[in-house]
Amino acid sequence: MMLACPIPAPFSGRRQPPLAEVALYAAASAATFHRPDHIALSTALATRLGLHELDLPRQVRLITSRSARIDGTAMFTVTELYEASEYEIRLLHLNGLSRLWRPPVDASTPPTVLVHAVGPSLTVVDGIEHRHFDEPMAGRSLVEEVSVRQDPRLVLVLPHGGDGVAATVHGRLTEVGVRPSIWRLRGTASPADGTPWALSCADLGRGSFPGLDHLFVQHESYVPGRPFRLAVGVQAFEHEQPIVVIGGRVPRENKHRLCERIYGALGDRAGRVGMFIVNTLGDGADEDLTCGTFTLTDDLTGLDATDLVNRLAPAISDARGGGLLLSWSSALRADARLRQAVSDGLAQALSEILVNPVR
Repeated sequence: MMLACPIPAPFSGRRQPPLAEVALYAAASAATFHRPDHIALSTALATRLGLHELDLPRQVRLITSRSARIDGTAMFTVTELYEASEYEIRLLHLNGLSRLWRPPVDASTPPTVLVHAVGPSLTVVDGIEHRHFDEPMAGRSLVEEVSVRQDPRLVLVLPHGGDGVAATVHGRLTEVGVRPSIWRLRGTASPADGTPWALSCADLGRGSFPGLDHLFVQHESYVPGRPFRLAVGVQAFEHEQPIVVIGGRVPRENKHRLCERIYGALGDRAGRVGMFIVNTLGDGADEDLTCGTFTLTDDLTGLDATDLVNRLAPAISDARGGGLLLSWSSALRADARLRQAVSDGLAQALSEILVNPVR
């Protein structure tokens, strides 16, 4: 049975107006983040948005203003603030311009963009739509969907859509009486090749996605500071070989169990997939795992307490609990048989973890 609860303030039915026309600059940064989708905001703009350093990272949507005479829209992740009294945005990487314009405009003449404080243009809560702003480029839309259930044992977090994971896991878990809540994003940053928006569970800001905030709010009464017992994130990363990385702060026994179930589901195809288990903090987590040209990065480990799965299910002394992050490569994601086998292994492992945990 779905929760019967009032819709929170972000879903008041009014569309969110853009902040203003803001100058966009390409400038060097001392920050360690230099991905094309990372940006810095002036303190004046951050104040207008109600952001502070502790709120970072957060997502905002930038849309080229009419004065630019070019239609463009993209979501960016705010990773730092800088002192300035004007509304300004600095790109932390020059390639970031290509997310709004193709080819990039001349960086010497800063264009202006409209700023929205939320990433998705549309949020769907249990089938009810709430539009935040009109999408100027339908092919690059981003839709946030959340299904909230009364069962506080499990939530699935799918920033890249899920590729059938939700249906597989939901089908298996309903057999053992578990009904997970689900949060996912739908849409592509590049409709031509299906490239997903550049987001990971390490980036996602609760305040940037009203549906995600709704998910936290509805389960705050479960245990103070712990919305769910187990949170599972499935995300993709770019690599030409089929690879699965299992991370998060769940007990290591559950990571090994998941690895075994995935190998079992892969069968004779197991030899084609590289599998990596990231141990918990203080237990070898700082080792650099490599596989050919593959290097494990922080956004794949799921070890940081600020990662979304760990905020939804903080690590506790419970064999059934914690945050679990499964990251699969673009090569595996593109192979329907491998993807389904990994989903089957995940569904089986979760049903065992929740019903018959290792002690």
